[in-house]
Amino acid sequence: MLCLAVLMSACSDEHASVMPDLAVVVPPFCVDAASPLAPTYDNVSRLFAMRCTTCHEGTDVDLSRDRAIATLVRRAVPSYESTDESCGGLLVVPGDAGVSYLAQKVTSATPCAGAQMPRGEFASQALPMCEQRLIVDWINAGSPGP
Repeated sequence: MLCLAVLMSACSDEHASVMPDLAVVVPPFCVDAASPLAPTYDNVSRLFAMRCTTCHEGTDVDLSRDRAIATLVRRAVPSYESTDESCGGLLVVPGDAGVSYLAQKVTSATPCAGAQMPRGEFASQALPMCEQRLIVDWINAGSPGP
């Protein structure tokens, strides 16, 4: 059975240039954390396109296919006027999701700063476990690029 998830965007001004007016119905990217997808850049970039680029495209943390590696891997967490996320260190440390801020932001309900990603209209809406695992596995696999 294919379930549908509702992705409601609530990007703050410093994180996005455009906020959609309507919620987007997004099918689940993966079904089950017990059957993980291969931690390839193709799979991660497709996940980013489905769940993240509404807010994270054309920004300091650009998760579009052509820019994600350059803006994530070994890059410091950008500072925004409204939040100090410097506690995060580096966004992605290849091979070590345990110290990668991206992994913290998608897996922790209480990251060291800000809110869990992705943010919904009223609150964070955690990714399904299989999607969280894909990101963590990709980082632990060395964050391979295209």
